[in-house]
Amino acid sequence: MKHLGKVLLALALLPNLAQAQNFSTDDLEKVIKNDVKKDFEKSASPNGTFYDVKGTDYYVQHNEKGKFMLIFVTIPIKEIPLEKLNTWNEKAIFSRVYSTGASTVFEVPISTIGATPASVKAYFEHFDREYEDFGKFMKK
Repeated sequence: MKHLGKVLLALALLPNLAQAQNFSTDDLEKVIKNDVKKDFEKSASPNGTFYDVKGTDYYVQHNEKGKFMLIFVTIPIKEIPLEKLNTWNEKAIFSRVYSTGASTVFEVPISTIGATPASVKAYFEHFDREYEDFGKFMKK
């Protein structure tokens, strides 16, 4: 009896938690179309599903099995000083930037465990803001 309230609360929340932990490619596609208001082309990749988001510079890699996704841009700049990349990474909240040698990648990694359409939409908004801020930072 002592823990009945906690048990009832857990039982009430379990269906919502189970549903939230399964953020599918269908869920992502709805967010891109309905919330971000963009079209996309998708293709299979070794790491899940790859999306080219139309009308933007960015792509999304969704790994449903691994429960993560990346929103990213590949910038055709080969040589950005490491100090500049480190300065950005120290101040950035959601994003990270790194050099691949052939280009520079700006990305926001997202765990989709417990993700909801609203939280994923918010990450797209964070991405847009930080990518714009990164462009301004690079011009300094």
